Amino acid sequence: MMNPMDRVPELLTTAEAAEFLGLSVPSVHRLAVAGVIKTHFQHPGPRGPRVFHRDELSRVAAERNLAS
Repeated sequence: MMNPMDRVPELLTTAEAAEFLGLSVPSVHRLAVAGVIKTHFQHPGPRGPRVFHRDELSRVAAERNLAS
């Protein structure tokens, strides 16, 4: 039987996403604001922290030909 936790996507903070993509935190923020990276969740407020799906970051890395 499959563990339900196996279906939960791995979520990364903006700093973790930046490291994953090999970009700076401000660059990840700009890409998220521009809609290039889909944000899984953003805490309330215009500068609230964001969380990203690892799969979404992999997609962006492949499209932009970035190392993970």
